[in-house]
Amino acid sequence: MWLRAKGFKRTKGKSLWGFSSWASPLGGYRAALLRAGTPSGAALAAAAAEYAALQAVAPQVGSAYAPLLRVANLSTLSAIAHARGEAAAALEAAAAAVQEQTSWAYDEPPDWHMPMRQCLGRLQLQGNTSASYAAAEATYLADLAQFPENGWSLWGLLQSMRAQPAAHSPAECAAVARRAQQAWAEADVPLASSCLAFDPF
Repeated sequence: MWLRAKGFKRTKGKSLWGFSSWASPLGGYRAALLRAGTPSGAALAAAAAEYAALQAVAPQVGSAYAPLLRVANLSTLSAIAHARGEAAAALEAAAAAVQEQTSWAYDEPPDWHMPMRQCLGRLQLQGNTSASYAAAEATYLADLAQFPENGWSLWGLLQSMRAQPAAHSPAECAAVARRAQQAWAEADVPLASSCLAFDPF
């Protein structure tokens, strides 16, 4: 097991970061399974097995790792619910993951390697209602307040504003589009989502 092999008695910057990378459902094996087109029963079963593995790890996790495990659990549950088409459950779990993550004290590097608000906002955009677009806008603005001018949340903010033409003028949208373009100017891949794990299937 990764935890036993790597151990917990390493420096905080390395061990917490390593644990969060291992536990995250938003990259690697789990995301690949769930993002491979319409997820098959086998893919969902594998993702559920990964969630079960997180529960098996729980008794070995010390107090420093418990908050990370809570975010891992919630984000995995959200990813599985999203893959099953259970939008409300996916939103509820993602919102809980955001609440947990944003309760942590500031640290550098962050204990969890990506802001969960970016995934919550992506799910909210898919609600396709005026309320969900407004909620997504608020989520992305909150993320930008914490992580200024990050391209992922600028992308999401732009989508949410464009979906609310009565609330945002073309000039306002164009200004955010320029900010997003500038933030992503030196990237070697196009910016097409704030959270690929929660893109529509």
